[in-house]
Amino acid sequence: MRTNPRSVFELDVDESNGCFRRLFVAFHGCLYGFQFCRPLLFVDGTFLKERYKGHLLAATSKNGLFPLAFAIVNAENQDNWMWFLSQLLKAVGSGRRLTFVSDRQHGLLDALSVVFPNAHHAYCFNHLKRNLIDKLVGLHTNYKLSLIKILVKCAYAPTVTSFQHYMEKLRCIVGNGRVDSILDGLQNDKWANAFFRGKRYGEMSSNAVESYNNWIGRARELYITCMADMIRVQIMPQLSNRRAKSKKWTTKLCPIMEKKFVDSLKLAKSWDVIVTSDTVLEVYSFISSYVDIDCFRESYKESVYPVPSSERFDFDDADSSIIKPPITKKQPGRNKKKMIPSRGENVKQIKYGRCLKYENHNKKTCKAAI
Repeated sequence: MRTNPRSVFELDVDESNGCFRRLFVAFHGCLYGFQFCRPLLFVDGTFLKERYKGHLLAATSKNGLFPLAFAIVNAENQDNWMWFLSQLLKAVGSGRRLTFVSDRQHGLLDALSVVFPNAHHAYCFNHLKRNLIDKLVGLHTNYKLSLIKILVKCAYAPTVTSFQHYMEKLRCIVGNGRVDSILDGLQNDKWANAFFRGKRYGEMSSNAVESYNNWIGRARELYITCMADMIRVQIMPQLSNRRAKSKKWTTKLCPIMEKKFVDSLKLAKSWDVIVTSDTVLEVYSFISSYVDIDCFRESYKESVYPVPSSERFDFDDADSSIIKPPITKKQPGRNKKKMIPSRGENVKQIKYGRCLKYENHNKKTCKAAI
């Protein structure tokens, strides 16, 4: 807080034993920049690999990959999501109506509706597709792919009529009630464009926050203090490099959006401009101010500043402010090092040289005769 004033830093300690419970961090440089990003946040949680385990919860925006806030908690549950979102509300305020995109994590749905009652919540469409595939176990692959294509048409349908057409088609093709259990449990206004009332700016999945989890992959193996510091060290050059890069741009829009605009302009040459009078014409506005180059530069204007290492702080060993590590119980088996795949997600198959079969096995588990 000394080196990065106006940041939001919340440390929660168990008062009964002085042990660490959870930590929330949102640097001022990121909070300032988010004001000029689209009011769209991707939220997700991922497990930690260090000695004390726990989970990392994160909120990420997009102007490029724009990390906003993260928290280290003991578990991914409703209580911790409620605490994380409450700190996030304190950090970003309630001035803008936000849209959240998530994988419907345990405890997140209820927490969002309580802390951000006026926000819109969109479900990650990739996650829904994997859930549908999971319900279709045993069916032919081509058949499943054809059903997924219809589900995609349901999600992207621009009108309620077209959505209902494709949804009825989907139910009829399956015909055995397998899909009904998952579709009936969904709220259409959370995943289908025809019903969604917020602005999701074409973002149909939560890939941004999954990219964030990969981006901080090495930090997840470190102890809590080192983990938080490494994330800060990764954010610092990202803000600085993009600030320097954007100074060289000469276009009105960000380069990627400028190219999309030019391509769209070529398609729109045949469109008519409707004349109402000598001074009034009807045209269509379809460029968001958030993709303007000035907005991009403003979002990366502020910096995240270095923080002295703990060895350089003046600590008194007898000081009661020294926080003990969290109390954890060692889980049986080997430590997990890889992300647990979502249900329905494809797992890479390995070809073993002896049996020449693509299966998830090796020399020890192969049952082929020698």
